[in-house]
Amino acid sequence: MLNKFLKQKESKKTLRATLLYGREVQHIGQCKGACVGEISQEEYKIIIDEITSFLKGNYKEILKRLEQEMFFYSKLLDFEKALLLRDQIQLIKNIEQKHLSINNSLNDQDIIAFARGYQDTLIQIYFVREGKLVGREHFIFKNSNNDEIENIFRNFIIQFYNEAIFIPKEIIVQVIPEEQDILIEFLTYKKRNKVNIIYPKKGDKHRLLDLAIKNAQVTFHQFGDQLKKKEERIFIALEELKTLLDLPFIPRRIEAYDISNIQGVFSVGGMIVFENGKPKKSEYRKYKIKNIATPDDYLSMQEVIERRLSNMQHMPDLFFIDGGKGHVNVVNQILLQLNLEIPVCGMVKDDDHKTRGLIYKEKELDIDKRSEVFKLITRVQDEVHHFALEYHKTLRTKGQIQSELDNIKGVGKVRKKILLNHFKSVANIKKASLDEISKLEGISSNVAGNIYKYFN
Repeated sequence: MLNKFLKQKESKKTLRATLLYGREVQHIGQCKGACVGEISQEEYKIIIDEITSFLKGNYKEILKRLEQEMFFYSKLLDFEKALLLRDQIQLIKNIEQKHLSINNSLNDQDIIAFARGYQDTLIQIYFVREGKLVGREHFIFKNSNNDEIENIFRNFIIQFYNEAIFIPKEIIVQVIPEEQDILIEFLTYKKRNKVNIIYPKKGDKHRLLDLAIKNAQVTFHQFGDQLKKKEERIFIALEELKTLLDLPFIPRRIEAYDISNIQGVFSVGGMIVFENGKPKKSEYRKYKIKNIATPDDYLSMQEVIERRLSNMQHMPDLFFIDGGKGHVNVVNQILLQLNLEIPVCGMVKDDDHKTRGLIYKEKELDIDKRSEVFKLITRVQDEVHHFALEYHKTLRTKGQIQSELDNIKGVGKVRKKILLNHFKSVANIKKASLDEISKLEGISSNVAGNIYKYFN
């Protein structure tokens, strides 16, 4: 649908094939031709802003633009294009109406539906927050065809919400679970507020549940075999990891950490969580390094781990640290001081910055690169590196990276802007004379003196 009214086509082809394909779809009017240079960066940014706005549920601007285009083509007597735009407008209005319907009837809810096959059961849970559908997760219960579905729902609710950080006020279910009253009491105790488990028979909640049921069936029947194979590969990877590290149990919760900076400036830390071999993004955490003024990965990692362990909830079975022996030793020292026994591995890279293996107990382990455990380690390392790097980029684009000018008394945001607008760079400010700095409007003689003294 986005392709229709914003004219953006997704391509998974090679660069050469993409350019040829891009020209074809652009020629027949199905694409603006961004990948082949037919529109400017400014025009492309407008399109991306519209897509982002649409996905957030902000339809007014898009409707306004489409209505203007419809009237334009009507005046030109190009009724074919005008009718096409009218249909697109109606489609968006229908989506908007459904969205408003959900917003008006729902606040924070989870919706749980299921689908069954010959052997397995798929449980799918949808998350509605502040009236908006924000995500979903699915879980497969293997060889559960002989289990009562009410019992499966009961066990799922206990397992899922026992570890959940957030519990909504209302849980909408396709099947009322066994021991519903006890479950409500358990969830209410966990949330410290009343929680209800309901099966709606009519209204918006029932329609939303019906949609969740249909989606669960589609997910299971279309992707059931793929999901099952994926679950099997994850299980093999965790078993291999247990054997590789000689652990007494399978590490169900793995926390991974990475430090990101540019030449040591404004370091940040990223923490990701893999539970049962899959990323749990709701528990990812970002850390601004507060106490380290100089570039030091070890001290930055120390600060991040100490801050993490100040909260003892949901402790990991295993730490993965992006780094070598030095990083691992820093974390082990903190654990020793806190009298905690958690295995720590360092994820090391080769000269091409690709995953090479693990450091564990002062040794680099020999791992088959074709094994499932190596693929899991690679996924974890890539994920935590990307997460920390994106956080650093976000802060950098917001202009929060420290400048040398920030260290000079009397130089704030306004004076920094005056200096950089005139001299163009900090290097040029360093070369400037006291007289040149003093002549700038907005820079007093005292501040000019501070700037000159700082650099000279």
